Amino acid sequence: MLKLPIFGTGLFLREMAYSDIPRIYEIASTPGFCFNFLTSGNATKEAIIDSAEHFMFEAYETKKPDPLTNLRECYKLAIVEIANPQSMVGFISIDEWSERRGKKREIRYFVDPREQGKGIATEASMLLLDRFFEVSSFDHIAASVQPGAPASQRIFEKLGARPAGLQTVTVNGTPETYVEMSLFRDDYFKATEKLRPQKPAARRTLGFMFL
Repeated sequence: MLKLPIFGTGLFLREMAYSDIPRIYEIASTPGFCFNFLTSGNATKEAIIDSAEHFMFEAYETKKPDPLTNLRECYKLAIVEIANPQSMVGFISIDEWSERRGKKREIRYFVDPREQGKGIATEASMLLLDRFFEVSSFDHIAASVQPGAPASQRIFEKLGARPAGLQTVTVNGTPETYVEMSLFRDDYFKATEKLRPQKPAARRTLGFMFL
Protein backbone atom coordinates (compact mmCIF):
# COMPACT_ATOMS: atom_id res chain seq x y z
CA MET A 1 0.00 0.00 0.00
CA LEU A 2 1.13 3.52 -0.77
CA LYS A 3 1.25 6.19 1.90
CA LEU A 4 -0.27 9.36 0.50
CA PRO A 5 0.39 12.14 -0.27
CA ILE A 6 3.80 11.66 -1.90
CA PHE A 7 5.96 14.79 -1.91
CA GLY A 8 8.75 15.72 -4.29
CA THR A 9 10.73 18.91 -4.76
CA GLY A 10 8.18 20.78 -6.86
CA LEU A 11 5.16 18.47 -6.90
CA PHE A 12 3.10 16.18 -4.73
CA LEU A 13 0.67 13.37 -5.53
CA ARG A 14 -2.60 13.05 -3.63
CA GLU A 15 -5.92 11.26 -3.82
CA MET A 16 -8.42 12.66 -6.29
CA ALA A 17 -11.34 14.67 -4.88
CA TYR A 18 -14.76 15.52 -6.29
CA SER A 19 -13.69 19.17 -6.20
CA ASP A 20 -11.24 18.25 -9.00
CA ILE A 21 -14.05 17.64 -11.53
CA PRO A 22 -14.14 21.25 -12.85
CA ARG A 23 -10.36 21.18 -13.23
CA ILE A 24 -10.47 17.87 -15.12
CA TYR A 25 -13.08 19.34 -17.44
CA GLU A 26 -10.93 22.45 -17.93
CA ILE A 27 -7.84 20.39 -18.77
CA ALA A 28 -9.79 18.13 -21.16
CA SER A 29 -11.21 21.20 -22.90
CA THR A 30 -7.76 22.67 -23.54
CA PRO A 31 -6.40 22.49 -27.11
CA GLY A 32 -3.70 19.85 -27.30
CA PHE A 33 -5.28 17.49 -24.77
CA CYS A 34 -5.20 13.85 -25.90
CA PHE A 35 -8.92 13.10 -25.96
CA ASN A 36 -8.41 9.36 -26.30
CA PHE A 37 -7.32 9.28 -22.67
CA LEU A 38 -10.56 10.63 -21.23
CA THR A 39 -13.27 10.65 -23.88
CA SER A 40 -12.49 7.77 -26.28
CA GLY A 41 -12.11 10.18 -29.16
CA ASN A 42 -15.40 12.05 -28.61
CA ALA A 43 -14.44 15.63 -27.77
CA THR A 44 -17.89 17.20 -27.52
CA LYS A 45 -18.63 19.36 -24.47
CA GLU A 46 -21.24 16.91 -23.19
CA ALA A 47 -18.90 13.95 -23.62
CA ILE A 48 -16.10 15.70 -21.73
CA ILE A 49 -18.40 16.56 -18.82
CA ASP A 50 -19.75 13.01 -18.65
CA SER A 51 -16.26 11.55 -18.88
CA ALA A 52 -14.87 13.86 -16.19
CA GLU A 53 -17.61 12.77 -13.79
CA HIS A 54 -17.15 9.09 -14.66
CA PHE A 55 -13.39 9.49 -14.33
CA MET A 56 -13.82 10.84 -10.80
CA PHE A 57 -16.27 8.08 -9.90
CA GLU A 58 -13.68 5.49 -10.98
CA ALA A 59 -10.99 7.27 -8.95
CA TYR A 60 -13.13 7.02 -5.82
CA GLU A 61 -14.02 3.39 -6.52
CA THR A 62 -10.34 2.46 -6.74
CA LYS A 63 -9.87 3.47 -3.10
CA LYS A 64 -11.87 0.38 -2.13
CA PRO A 65 -10.27 -3.10 -1.98
CA ASP A 66 -10.89 -5.17 -5.09
CA PRO A 67 -13.42 -7.92 -4.27
CA LEU A 68 -11.33 -10.49 -6.15
CA THR A 69 -8.07 -9.82 -4.32
CA ASN A 70 -9.09 -7.85 -1.21
CA LEU A 71 -6.33 -5.41 -2.16
CA ARG A 72 -6.31 -1.94 -3.60
CA GLU A 73 -5.61 -2.65 -7.27
CA CYS A 74 -5.33 0.87 -8.63
CA TYR A 75 -4.08 4.28 -7.56
CA LYS A 76 -5.51 7.26 -9.47
CA LEU A 77 -3.76 10.35 -8.14
CA ALA A 78 -3.81 14.09 -8.74
CA ILE A 79 -0.55 15.83 -9.68
CA VAL A 80 -0.31 19.12 -7.77
CA GLU A 81 2.37 21.80 -7.71
CA ILE A 82 3.60 22.58 -4.21
CA ALA A 83 3.62 26.30 -5.08
CA ASN A 84 -0.09 26.11 -6.04
CA PRO A 85 -1.64 23.36 -3.90
CA GLN A 86 -5.24 24.36 -4.64
CA SER A 87 -5.23 23.20 -8.27
CA MET A 88 -4.15 19.95 -9.90
CA VAL A 89 -2.04 20.14 -13.07
CA GLY A 90 -2.54 16.54 -14.14
CA PHE A 91 -3.22 12.97 -13.18
CA ILE A 92 -1.15 9.80 -12.80
CA SER A 93 -2.08 6.21 -12.03
CA ILE A 94 -0.83 2.68 -11.59
CA ASP A 95 -3.34 -0.02 -12.50
CA GLU A 96 -3.51 -3.71 -11.51
CA TRP A 97 -1.22 -3.29 -8.53
CA SER A 98 -1.14 -6.96 -7.50
CA GLU A 99 -1.59 -8.48 -10.98
CA ARG A 100 -3.57 -11.28 -9.35
CA ARG A 101 -6.34 -10.78 -11.89
CA GLY A 102 -3.99 -11.71 -14.70
CA LYS A 103 -3.73 -8.19 -16.15
CA LYS A 104 -0.59 -6.16 -16.65
CA ARG A 105 0.53 -3.42 -14.28
CA GLU A 106 0.53 -0.12 -16.13
CA ILE A 107 1.43 3.50 -15.42
CA ARG A 108 -0.53 6.28 -17.13
CA TYR A 109 -0.69 10.05 -16.84
CA PHE A 110 -1.93 13.25 -18.42
CA VAL A 111 -0.74 16.82 -17.87
CA ASP A 112 -2.53 20.07 -18.68
CA PRO A 113 -1.23 21.01 -22.18
CA ARG A 114 -0.53 24.53 -20.88
CA GLU A 115 1.81 23.08 -18.25
CA GLN A 116 3.70 20.67 -20.48
CA GLY A 117 7.41 21.09 -21.11
CA LYS A 118 8.15 21.90 -17.46
CA GLY A 119 9.24 18.42 -16.37
CA ILE A 120 5.96 17.75 -14.54
CA ALA A 121 5.34 14.35 -16.15
CA THR A 122 8.91 13.25 -15.44
CA GLU A 123 8.88 14.29 -11.78
CA ALA A 124 5.40 12.85 -11.16
CA SER A 125 6.34 9.55 -12.81
CA MET A 126 9.50 9.30 -10.72
CA LEU A 127 7.61 10.04 -7.50
CA LEU A 128 5.14 7.24 -8.18
CA LEU A 129 7.64 4.75 -9.61
CA ASP A 130 10.09 5.29 -6.75
CA ARG A 131 7.37 4.42 -4.26
CA PHE A 132 6.03 1.57 -6.40
CA PHE A 133 9.40 -0.18 -6.65
CA GLU A 134 10.10 0.56 -2.97
CA VAL A 135 7.00 -1.13 -1.57
CA SER A 136 6.39 -3.87 -4.15
CA SER A 137 8.38 -6.90 -5.21
CA PHE A 138 7.60 -6.48 -8.91
CA ASP A 139 10.53 -5.95 -11.23
CA HIS A 140 8.76 -4.23 -14.10
CA ILE A 141 5.76 -2.16 -15.17
CA ALA A 142 4.17 -1.39 -18.54
CA ALA A 143 3.20 1.86 -20.24
CA SER A 144 1.11 2.49 -23.36
CA VAL A 145 1.89 5.55 -25.46
CA GLN A 146 -1.15 6.95 -27.22
CA PRO A 147 -1.22 7.94 -30.89
CA GLY A 148 0.10 11.43 -31.45
CA ALA A 149 2.02 11.56 -28.17
CA PRO A 150 5.71 11.15 -29.07
CA ALA A 151 6.70 13.32 -26.09
CA SER A 152 5.28 10.69 -23.74
CA GLN A 153 7.39 8.01 -25.40
CA ARG A 154 10.50 10.15 -24.97
CA ILE A 155 9.67 10.64 -21.27
CA PHE A 156 9.30 6.91 -20.67
CA GLU A 157 12.50 6.22 -22.61
CA LYS A 158 14.28 8.81 -20.45
CA LEU A 159 13.08 6.83 -17.42
CA GLY A 160 14.60 3.65 -18.84
CA ALA A 161 11.60 2.09 -20.61
CA ARG A 162 11.98 0.16 -23.86
CA PRO A 163 9.47 -0.32 -26.68
CA ALA A 164 7.99 -3.81 -26.35
CA GLY A 165 5.66 -3.89 -29.35
CA LEU A 166 2.56 -2.35 -30.87
CA GLN A 167 -1.07 -2.77 -29.90
CA THR A 168 -3.95 -1.81 -32.19
CA VAL A 169 -7.30 -1.00 -30.63
CA THR A 170 -10.52 0.29 -32.20
CA VAL A 171 -11.82 3.63 -30.90
CA ASN A 172 -15.20 4.76 -32.26
CA GLY A 173 -14.74 2.44 -35.23
CA THR A 174 -11.24 3.71 -36.03
CA PRO A 175 -8.17 1.50 -35.46
CA GLU A 176 -5.42 3.22 -33.48
CA THR A 177 -1.96 1.86 -32.78
CA TYR A 178 -0.33 2.28 -29.38
CA VAL A 179 3.34 1.77 -28.55
CA GLU A 180 3.63 -0.73 -25.71
CA MET A 181 6.61 -0.04 -23.45
CA SER A 182 8.18 -2.04 -20.63
CA LEU A 183 10.13 -0.58 -17.72
CA PHE A 184 12.29 -2.80 -15.51
CA ARG A 185 13.38 -1.87 -12.00
CA ASP A 186 17.15 -1.95 -12.64
CA ASP A 187 16.83 -0.01 -15.90
CA TYR A 188 14.69 2.60 -14.17
CA PHE A 189 17.10 3.34 -11.33
CA LYS A 190 20.10 3.33 -13.67
CA ALA A 191 18.42 5.74 -16.12
CA THR A 192 17.11 8.12 -13.45
CA GLU A 193 20.33 8.34 -11.44
CA LYS A 194 21.43 11.35 -13.48
CA LEU A 195 18.01 12.98 -13.12
CA ARG A 196 18.18 13.10 -9.34
CA PRO A 197 19.70 15.95 -7.27
CA GLN A 198 23.40 15.25 -6.81
CA LYS A 199 25.09 15.48 -3.43
CA PRO A 200 28.14 17.77 -3.39
CA ALA A 201 31.35 15.82 -3.84
CA ALA A 202 33.78 15.62 -0.92
CA ARG A 203 36.90 17.80 -1.26
CA ARG A 204 40.20 16.88 0.40
CA THR A 205 42.66 19.59 1.47
CA LEU A 206 45.84 18.99 3.50
CA GLY A 207 44.61 15.68 4.79
CA PHE A 208 41.25 17.02 5.93
CA MET A 209 37.91 16.34 4.25
CA PHE A 210 35.53 19.22 3.61
CA LEU A 211 31.93 18.59 2.55
